[in-house]
Amino acid sequence: MLKFYKATLVAMLLGAGLWSSASADDGQIRVVYPGAKKPEHQAVEKILKELRPFEAMADSYNRKFFFPRDVIIVVAETGQVNCWYIEQEHRIYISYELLDFLLELFRKVEPEKEARADALNTLFFVVLHEMGHALVGELDIPTTGREEDAVDDFACLTVHQVGGAARDQALAAAKWFGIMGSRKNNADLPFWDEHSLDMQRFYGIIGLMYGANPNRYMFAEKLVPKRQLERYVHDYPKKLDSWERLLAPHFRKKLPRGQNLKI
Repeated sequence: MLKFYKATLVAMLLGAGLWSSASADDGQIRVVYPGAKKPEHQAVEKILKELRPFEAMADSYNRKFFFPRDVIIVVAETGQVNCWYIEQEHRIYISYELLDFLLELFRKVEPEKEARADALNTLFFVVLHEMGHALVGELDIPTTGREEDAVDDFACLTVHQVGGAARDQALAAAKWFGIMGSRKNNADLPFWDEHSLDMQRFYGIIGLMYGANPNRYMFAEKLVPKRQLERYVHDYPKKLDSWERLLAPHFRKKLPRGQNLKI
């Protein structure tokens, strides 16, 4: 199992081109590991420290943006099945408990190898989602709708620009929301929550990925009406352009239009 995690992380890092380091005099994103206590988490932590996927992501964002202060990514046992960003603390928390939950969830619906891959891919998508929150909070980026929806979009736009195996992160996250959404009845739906409903997030991710490349994600045509798919194709470049324009004042070096979210 741990060998599989290691091989999967290597493939992700090579595919995204995230090995080089960053150097700057301003605020930096940094990664810390307070130390896991459970043996299974210690084993995963050892692999993460060796392969440094979160450090590679942090280095990429450090090279891309000017940050007004340090932002800390805390990878730890948190006692919560969650990942989250706290603006007042300038921290992102990544919990081993979420990885445990995802692995158990996917194991119930697919073979072990696929479950491990989907659990890791979903975790990375969630971390990109939280990075979107961090960019909004640290760079004072305005949002005019649900921030949760906006940073789901940010994660989708990012993995599509990275390309390759990174795109699997969005599809795995969509699968997670689809599984979770199918298990709830109307009485259980958190209409009051800041997040869209699980099934809405499922369709939102699938739709945006289709909008980015309809030929690659033709399976969406069996799930979503043609009229809505056409809207996704129309919305994708607008959402990409909106994120790039909002982040433009903070880029160290602006790339050609449509390439600025790639890490």
